Amino acid sequence: MNISVVIPVYKNKEDFLKNLRTNAKYLKSCEIIIVNDDPQDFELKIAVKKICPTCLYIKNDRNMGFGLSVNRAITLAKHNYIMLLNSDVILSDTSYILAKNKLEKSKRLFAVGFAQVEKNGSIVGANTGKFTEGLFVHSGKICTKECATLWPEGGSCLLKKDIFTILGGYDRMYSPFYWEDVDLGYRAWKNNYTILFMPSILVKHHHETTIRRYFPDWYIRFVAQRNQLLFVWKNMGTRFTVQHLLLLPLYAIRALFHNVLFFVSLIAALGKLPHLLSFRSKKRDYITDDIITQLVQ
Repeated sequence: MNISVVIPVYKNKEDFLKNLRTNAKYLKSCEIIIVNDDPQDFELKIAVKKICPTCLYIKNDRNMGFGLSVNRAITLAKHNYIMLLNSDVILSDTSYILAKNKLEKSKRLFAVGFAQVEKNGSIVGANTGKFTEGLFVHSGKICTKECATLWPEGGSCLLKKDIFTILGGYDRMYSPFYWEDVDLGYRAWKNNYTILFMPSILVKHHHETTIRRYFPDWYIRFVAQRNQLLFVWKNMGTRFTVQHLLLLPLYAIRALFHNVLFFVSLIAALGKLPHLLSFRSKKRDYITDDIITQLVQ
């Protein structure tokens, strides 16, 4: 089938193994790569091999987070078509083949996102976003048929390895989680690639069940706020730079009364400036922010 499936795992062992048993029967013709991001876990490999003897199992020597774990696995993948599955995603069939067929027909199509059923029965997976009020705001959107989406959600999508490599993969500065897939999708659109959402490919994915189980709420909010700032500083064009610089002090003042954690996030983001400056000195964009907004609405 020429598809390599990458499944990053951080703790959450019981649910992951249960889901792997279910998913393996739909992935029999695929290469499966499991990345264990818990360096203290020395037992998972045995359990994985009992379920999937042919799976390639790798374990990180240190906790690297979602993006870097995926990057590592993709470098080892044999095939150009890469399916990303979170450990808490459950397949219901082999409809992901439809995504591969779409990718084969278009050189500029980078990735296809799947429709995901949440705990409450809602379906998510199509997204949009724009620079506004000095920040970048993204949100879900409803698509009952195929539509453009801003990014391929890292938990359930099919993408092309060669374009992923051209784009530089997931950016390490977002580690351990959040915004790395938004950033990847945004960079893809800026470089004239496209991303498609296909509601006909349906999976179960209860978002954040792993993150909220192993990380405290304050840390999750800290990472999300830090990475939102990093995304803005990395990707904003000249038009939005002035707006951001004018409004950032106002957000900081407001945070004194409503969100002190914002200051911690801001300081942490400032520590990433050398990486950001290096990226901005090299980047070359083919289409404007306004065009991206129009394409993914």
